[in-house]
This record gives sequence, C-alpha cells and structure tokens, in this order.
Amino acid sequence: MMRKKLSLKKIILLSCLFVFLAVCVVYFAFFDHETLDLSLFHFDPEAVESISLQRAGGSDITIKDREEINEAVRLLNNFKYINGLEVVPPASGWSYYMVLKFGRKEVRYFFGSDHVRIYERDGSSTVYFGPPDHFRPLVDLLNGQRNSLTG
Repeated sequence: MMRKKLSLKKIILLSCLFVFLAVCVVYFAFFDHETLDLSLFHFDPEAVESISLQRAGGSDITIKDREEINEAVRLLNNFKYINGLEVVPPASGWSYYMVLKFGRKEVRYFFGSDHVRIYERDGSSTVYFGPPDHFRPLVDLLNGQRNSLTG
C-alpha cells in the first residue's frame, strides 16, 4: 500500500480551519448572549386552577375559563428572553401583575408587553426582555381593549 504524505501547506490549512471552527464554537457557546433564545417557564396548563391579573391603579381580572387559562399559560411558556436580563436594585412600582394558582400554591410575576420581572426576597428583581408585544394580549385585556384572550 502506498501512503500519501500530507504536504505542509495542507497541514497548515487544516490546522487553520480547525482553529477557526473551535473559535466559532466557543464564541457562540459563551459570548453571544444577545442572540440566546431561552425559556423561563414550563407550566402545565391543566395544573393551573385560575389566574389573577392586575393593573396598577386599575382593573383586576380573574381567569377561570379553561381555554383562557390555557392561552395565558401558552403565552408564559412561549416567552423566550432574547436580550439577556437586567438585575435591578430594590425599587417600588409596577404596571401589570399575574398570579397563577395551583391549589394552595401561588406563583407571582410582574410583566409588561415585552418583559417579565421576577422579584427576589431582598427586594431586588431581575427583568427578562423578550419579543416586542409578546404579552400584548394580557396588557390589552387589562386595559379593556379586548374581552378575552381567546376571542
């Protein structure tokens, strides 16, 4: 059998290609955080008994209809934060508030049309930004601009 020798030129070219690919993998795995597409929520809609929505200084809505609950949970589960997150020191004020009830357990989130804010016990919070107007159906429902999430 005859074995072919790799020329020095081919070895250098293959080495450069390997290094380039390794750099790309490291960059996209660790440094390209602005293009990440990460889910925050994985709720089972059937486990949610009701959802309470509130607007600061305004309306309060409780959703008990199964289709409406499924749609609200679908919005939560499909929310993907894209622009990373922002840690905010303790502060007051909010616009929209959601409480998911699972029997005796409650899960609370603050939200806007394009973000979710999760408060920590010390009063600080983390804001996760997602697609523009992702939660627009919930905002419009609370602002009286629509009668239901499914209609």
